[in-house]
Amino acid sequence: MAFIGTGSAGAKTLCHLEPGAPGSGGCPAGELPYTGSLVAHNVGDVTLLAFATVECAVSLLEGKITNAGSATTNPKGVIEKMTFSSCSCGGNAATAESLNLSWNAELLASATLGNGLLDVTNPRGLFVACFNHCIYTAGTATATFLGHSTTASGLTTVDALITLSRVALDFFCPATAVWHGVYTTLPNDLDLH
Repeated sequence: MAFIGTGSAGAKTLCHLEPGAPGSGGCPAGELPYTGSLVAHNVGDVTLLAFATVECAVSLLEGKITNAGSATTNPKGVIEKMTFSSCSCGGNAATAESLNLSWNAELLASATLGNGLLDVTNPRGLFVACFNHCIYTAGTATATFLGHSTTASGLTTVDALITLSRVALDFFCPATAVWHGVYTTLPNDLDLH
């Protein structure tokens, strides 16, 4: 996920399990700050609700964490690739495509230990379905980040329920659309401390 932004008084560190580690950089014992690659796979269909419902059975996100964060800086990174496949609209084939990659984002702390909000800057997508070509975007898209220690599955999860706006030139598409996808991450042992 992409992370870019300014520091915050409530900034936290993105940590991953590292058995035997003394803990450092804001992470408790048994965990260390995480930077490096990040891959996320969808759990269930990813959907776009606009003039009709576009459902994609497979979605993959790839990126990297470039800064694990600290007491004064939020975790940051970049989404470099986001793909969709096996998409349909009303039983007919459809396509979905991410545009203008890479996307920057920032992980913000929440009141629940381990969790946060993931702000992705300027995501944009093209959806071709039910005979329409629609491009949607958002200035900032906010998803819920659920740390592995707070989920029933024990896996780090990102739940995106985002309202998108139509790009001005696509007149035959509704002015807004709602995109929903739930993803688990690899590494799957991330928490925000």
